[in-house]
Formats: sequence, C-alpha cells, structure tokens
Amino acid sequence: MNFVADHQPDFPTWLPENARLYLRHIEEGLSIRALARSEGCHASTILRKVRAYENRRDDPLVDEALNHLGQLHLRQSGTAGTKRPPPLNINWKRLAR
Repeated sequence: MNFVADHQPDFPTWLPENARLYLRHIEEGLSIRALARSEGCHASTILRKVRAYENRRDDPLVDEALNHLGQLHLRQSGTAGTKRPPPLNINWKRLAR
C-alpha cells in the first residue's frame, strides 16, 4: 500500500472534502488513482470531484483561497520549496516519422 496516498494532510475542518481531494492532487502531486485507492472509490468519482474544483478556479476569490490553502499546507507539511519534475518535452514531429 502506498504511504503517500494513505497520508491524510492537515487541512482546516471547514474545507469541503472535494477541495481537499483537489489540493492533494494538485499540491502533493498524487495521482487520481492513488486518491481513489485512499478514499475507497472509483477513479472516475475522484476525477469528477477534482474537475469540479478546477472549474471553480475561474472565480478569482476561489482561486486565491485555493492558492493560499495549498501554500499553507505545503509549509505545514515541510514540502515547501521542493521542485516537481519538469514536464516532458516531446518532439511529436520527430516521433511521427
């Protein structure tokens, strides 16, 4: 079993569960499947919940609140300042040959 997926970070108790899932996916970098395993549900359920909060980020107030909560969580968990791996740069034209 994956310890990272089973670890429940400390978020405020008033934060909705869907927002917690979204922040765990975005800030901790947990996969949708890892979150689904830790929640005991199907990956598509987690994906719908995460996408719902992605769509809410269009509202500047929601966006600012999620940014603040994410940064606060990273500072509390001791992972602030750690770098995520860079995105893959794939030359699709070269691969298509």
